[in-house]
Amino acid sequence: MAANVEKVELFLNGKSLGVSRVDKYQMLTTEVNYEPGKLEAAGYNGGHEVARFAVETTGAPAKLQLVPDRANLAGDGGDAQPVTVQVVDTQGRVVPTASQLVKFELSGPGNIIGLNNGDPNCHEPEKGDQHSVFHGLAQVILQSGFGGQGNLTLRATSEGLDPAEATIGVTPRIGTSCRADCVSEPGHPQLAGVAGHEQR
Repeated sequence: MAANVEKVELFLNGKSLGVSRVDKYQMLTTEVNYEPGKLEAAGYNGGHEVARFAVETTGAPAKLQLVPDRANLAGDGGDAQPVTVQVVDTQGRVVPTASQLVKFELSGPGNIIGLNNGDPNCHEPEKGDQHSVFHGLAQVILQSGFGGQGNLTLRATSEGLDPAEATIGVTPRIGTSCRADCVSEPGHPQLAGVAGHEQR
C-alpha cells in the first residue's frame, strides 16, 4: 500500500494484524490471509492516528447507480461532463468483480459522445448506447445540444440488475454562443490551426 505516514496498523474484522513502519521510498507490502469482511489500515504520525482507509467484501451485484459529475450543463452545444456508472450490491458498495453489459437511453437536449470502462484490453466501441463495466465501473460522457434547455435524463439498464436514472439540468447560455463554424469578429483573438489539423 502507498502511505505518507510514519507507521501503519492493519485490522481485519476489528483484529489488529500488527504495526509496520513505512519506508519513505518503497510501498508497504503485507501478506494477509483472506477472510470475508473489512480490512482497515490506520496511519500514525507521532503516535497519533491521522488517517484511516478501509475496504469491504461486497455482496452480489444488485443494482446500477449513476453519478453525474455536475448537476447542470450549459446549453451551448459544447459543454460536456462524465457520468460514472456503478454496479453495486444491496448496501450500495461497488462490486469489483462485476463486468455486466449496461445499456443506455438518453432523453432531452443532448447526446452521448463517449463510453469507456478503463480496461486497457477492452475493444468495445467508445460510441453508441451500450458498454460493459470493468471492476464494477464505467463512464458515459454527455454533451449538451446547441441552444438546449430543460432536463437531460440518462437511464441505465442491465439484465438482472435494478435500473438507474440520472437527470442533469441544461441551462440556456447567457449571451451569444459560438460554435466551430462561427466567424470571428475583427479584433477578436483566434487560432489559425490546431496541431495535426493545420489549415491548408
